Amino acid sequence: MSDYIPEELVFDILSRLPSKSLLRFRSVCKSWRSLISSSNFKSAHLKTYNLSNPRNFIRHFDLMVDKEYCSVHFDDEALTMVPDTLIEFPFRFCNYCTLSFLRMIGCVNGVVCLFHGNCDTYEDKIILWNPSIKKQLIVTPAMFNLGHAQYWCLIYGFGYDETTDDFKVLRLAYDFRLFSTPRASVEVYSVKNGVSRAWFPNDLPCNYSTSLDAWSQVFYNGCVHWIICDYAIGGSTASILRFDMSTERFGSIALPKYLVKKPAFYLKLTVVRGCLTVIYTKRPRFSFPGPSGYIISAMTEYKNTDSWALIYDVQFPYDMGRVLRLRENGGIVMGAGYGDLKYYNFNSGYFLDSYSRFVVEDAIYIGGYQESLALLDEGHPERDAEQDE
Repeated sequence: MSDYIPEELVFDILSRLPSKSLLRFRSVCKSWRSLISSSNFKSAHLKTYNLSNPRNFIRHFDLMVDKEYCSVHFDDEALTMVPDTLIEFPFRFCNYCTLSFLRMIGCVNGVVCLFHGNCDTYEDKIILWNPSIKKQLIVTPAMFNLGHAQYWCLIYGFGYDETTDDFKVLRLAYDFRLFSTPRASVEVYSVKNGVSRAWFPNDLPCNYSTSLDAWSQVFYNGCVHWIICDYAIGGSTASILRFDMSTERFGSIALPKYLVKKPAFYLKLTVVRGCLTVIYTKRPRFSFPGPSGYIISAMTEYKNTDSWALIYDVQFPYDMGRVLRLRENGGIVMGAGYGDLKYYNFNSGYFLDSYSRFVVEDAIYIGGYQESLALLDEGHPERDAEQDE
């Protein structure tokens, strides 16, 4: 049948279909299999399909049953779950640690990057997972084998190098037993080549007095970004550290003046309406009741520090929780204790979602999600990671 249809039309039609359907259509004929597996088609499908199908990825750890779950949700007001997308995470490494949830490093082009630090062996594992096609890849353990890893401070990043069509995993490593570390070691793992390399960068503005937020990374404009805080004499100063996935060079971006003296652990990076955005959250500590406040600023022109614009400065008489996501429509999704999700809309107030089970707050993640064919060739069928032990 494809002999009677122009190749350009076949390309356009297939690029508008969900990933699950494309997996089946690869069996139609050799030409379709070759087309769907090509880099050009994967890139076109990522852009075309997701342009008209904005989604959200939600994962949480349920302490009552000691299991992790994830689901895909429409980007509507109520974050309605897409039918048949609620699944249990197919990964589990530690049999002895009760709070054995995997940390989310990031989600880029449909690939979820997860971290697990084994409490028995101190061996870190990185999982790259594409839920839409059920493919996963466990990064070569040798990359993360540090001997005496309990003494190392490890910072991870995950992103995509568009110039080489390659996903990369980045790790910064500090030995915190040392009073002074002139520079951290840096390792980058290439998914496309299946190899990693390490070096001591001269352009990394970090020393013994600096600290990075290990779990507040965001991939934007080809770079991974973290909040960094310099605890020099005279008080702390927060800023943004960035790493270009293409050039593999570090750089920094200054925060708005009204945020540079804020504690780094109250700051979170995200992307809203195509702009790099920083969220400052002031909440009562140790679960004590009290008011909460949020300052949200966006950089309207990337790397232009004069373009920081204040979006919101809001206060609540009670704890609304940790900001999980700032919606494109301006609403804020927050996660409080025991897994309650609060969605605040400045026009209609807020409502609570249904995640009210005993859920670990730090294990709740909500982010934008794109279906893709990434890891189609590099990945393996997902399976319970316990089998790998």
